[in-house]
Amino acid sequence: MRLGRGEVPAAVLRPGIALPVFGYLGAVGALIAATVVAAVAHAGGARAPMPPAGDWAALGDRLFAGEVCAVFAWFFYKLGSQRVVLGASSMRIVTWGLVWMVGRDEVDRVMLSPSALTVVLADGSKIRPSMFWSSGTGFAFVSAGMFTDFSSRRTICERIVQWRRAPASAPPGGQGPARRRHWRARPNLLLLVTLLAVIGAEAVLVTALY
Repeated sequence: MRLGRGEVPAAVLRPGIALPVFGYLGAVGALIAATVVAAVAHAGGARAPMPPAGDWAALGDRLFAGEVCAVFAWFFYKLGSQRVVLGASSMRIVTWGLVWMVGRDEVDRVMLSPSALTVVLADGSKIRPSMFWSSGTGFAFVSAGMFTDFSSRRTICERIVQWRRAPASAPPGGQGPARRRHWRARPNLLLLVTLLAVIGAEAVLVTALY
């Protein structure tokens, strides 16, 4: 998206390094696996010779193995693409399954605890993004003062506080900042359907031609 004249680009904050890298590498690995198993998987097993072209008995195994890997690619992409986006007048929090959008003037304060990063809004409601949750061993480490900036949550907390203190600028068109918090599901269905369709087409073509 092009920026208007004098418009400040949005700041994209990632939850550390490990989670995005793990997510994107997992997505690439799962996609490669989907491509491979959709071509070679069949009822004869890994050591059996490839079935001849037109042997449609092998299609079910190719589809099952390939589509399962495609779902994993979708899952890992969503894991790695979580982020907080600080815009001119609103903040977008993108978690694995939800997207939150709040106006700058709606944010009352941001708090850190051993279990979560919490954005408290002016109406008293709270947002606890799942990418910053800690429990079990992680909770114990954070409580003991260790790994307190895991997923960059301390750094991101400070950036949100700084962003909140700055004056909001109205977006193009003369509209002011958002006045109501809202959230929506983040299914990424187009990505999932595309992956399933591509792998399914590959399985059919390999079965028919090879």
